[in-house]
Amino acid sequence: MSDKNSLSPELKISLTQSDLLDRVQYLELNGDDKLRIVRKTRRHQYDYSISLKGISTESTRHVHRPWKWLGLALALLALSALYTWSTQFFSGVFANYWWSGLLLGISASALCLGVFLVKMEHKQVYLSPFARVPVLELLLNKPNRKTYQQFIAAFNAAVSSAQETRLGKDKRLAGELKMLRRLRDQGVLESSHYDKAKAIIFKLSDTKPMDSIDY
Repeated sequence: MSDKNSLSPELKISLTQSDLLDRVQYLELNGDDKLRIVRKTRRHQYDYSISLKGISTESTRHVHRPWKWLGLALALLALSALYTWSTQFFSGVFANYWWSGLLLGISASALCLGVFLVKMEHKQVYLSPFARVPVLELLLNKPNRKTYQQFIAAFNAAVSSAQETRLGKDKRLAGELKMLRRLRDQGVLESSHYDKAKAIIFKLSDTKPMDSIDY
C-alpha cells in the first residue's frame, strides 16, 4: 500500500472471540483505516466497520456482572433455609421429606449461581474521542492472552497511525458524529448513546458538524 496510513502486511490480523452463550465476534484490520466487525448471536448478525479515526487511543476495563442472577441464587438459598426451619412445626409429609425441599432449593440456587458466573464478562472498552461513548468492546484475553495481546498491539498501532492525518477539530467532530449515526442506524449503537454524543459534539463544535467529512 502506498498510503502512509495503510497497515503493513504484518499488521493485517484478525481476532475471533466467543463466549459460553455461543456469541461470536470477529474483528479484522483490513488495511484501509477501518476495523471490520462481525457479531453473531443466536438471533442476529451484524457486519459493520468502524473508522480508526473515530476510536480513542485510550481504553478502559469493565466487568459486567449480572447481579439479578446472584440475587436470585441467594434468595433461593434463603428460602431453602426458611423451609427447612419451618418443617419442625409440621408433621406428616412436610416433616418426613424436608430434605427433598432443601435439596431442590440448593440445586436451583447453584444453577442461578452458575448462570451468574457464565454471564460475567471482563471487557476492554474503547470510546469515541470526543463524545466518549463506547464504540468497541473486546472480551479481555479471549481467545487466549497471547493472541489477544498481539491483536491489541496491532490495533493500537493502526489507530495511532490513522489519527496522524491532519484534520481540523470541526471536521473530526463531524466525522465522529456521522460514524456514530451510522452505527445507530445499523443497530450497533444504542439511541441513548447517540443522543448523548450528538449533544456533546454540538456543544464542542464552532459550527453545526453534519456535512464536513465522513468517517
